[in-house]
Amino acid sequence: GAEFAEFTNTVFSDLSDNQRRNLVLDVRDNDGGSGLAAAYISRRLADAPFSIFSDESDPRGGPSLFETQIPVETGFDGDVYILMNGNTVSAAPHFFAVARANNMATLVGEPAGGNHSTNDGKIQFTSETSKIDYWIARMRFDVEAGDADIDEVIRPDIAIPHTVSETLSRDDEMMQSLLEIIEERQ
Repeated sequence: GAEFAEFTNTVFSDLSDNQRRNLVLDVRDNDGGSGLAAAYISRRLADAPFSIFSDESDPRGGPSLFETQIPVETGFDGDVYILMNGNTVSAAPHFFAVARANNMATLVGEPAGGNHSTNDGKIQFTSETSKIDYWIARMRFDVEAGDADIDEVIRPDIAIPHTVSETLSRDDEMMQSLLEIIEERQ
């Protein structure tokens, strides 16, 4: 809510005030959450009005996500890179799909753990015999993703795989590789 909006507004004010040329959004290991947060950021990255939820989405989704999204003047005009990996699911791949479809950012890293269509609105049940908890999704949410295939995960524009040596050394080789790419593009 308000804390997220305040943080986001502070970051984008800093980007503008200091005429920064690059923005890296590290969304790795993000398990989703509110599509409203992605919309809030996307409006600051967009050059033109865009859509988030498609007509195929369950109408019980956030009503504002069905409305045309209008860019915010205090957005960012530099190059945007979004770091992603296979542990990004739910609303995170939605964000990637919208960013790609609207040329908002370059996706970097590994394929996401999902695509432009997710299920949610779950109901929890507990098996009376096994006592195992399980959830059943009741709603499907799809974002406007251009010609994205429903059977394909969101893939990065620049692939940088996570390595075993990165895990063992606790270095962030993916981020370091991205920073080198940004430096080369300057």
